Amino acid sequence: MSHRDFTNIAVGDTVIINSSKGRTLAKVTKVMKTQFAIESGKRFMRSDGGEYAGDEWHRKWATIPNADDIAAVQAEQRQERAVSDARRLANQIATALLEITRRRAQGWGPTIETSNDHMRRALEVLQTKLEELS
Repeated sequence: MSHRDFTNIAVGDTVIINSSKGRTLAKVTKVMKTQFAIESGKRFMRSDGGEYAGDEWHRKWATIPNADDIAAVQAEQRQERAVSDARRLANQIATALLEITRRRAQGWGPTIETSNDHMRRALEVLQTKLEELS
């Protein structure tokens, strides 16, 4: 389990940045007497890991992770990327279908063979992405 003791934090250490929207990994770039900074320039208090001068409604805080925490955050990030890629591909397929239907109705669309080839390639890309996650 991660902890919030920042007395021995050093430049280059990895921390988890927690927020209401999820967690991310960040490297410490600067350590001061009462604060430390990460790559994005955000600063956190060494006393409790709370964000310095952060948004009151969308508070962020840092924790020091162990190996299991880092692996869990990386898995969460891979899952988020996979979902995003799947949504993007689904939108591309829907757009292609709309274009195929619209153009065929107007008499100047691609042939059925071309349309099927396009859909086959899109599904192959999706299959490859799913295999990468396994």
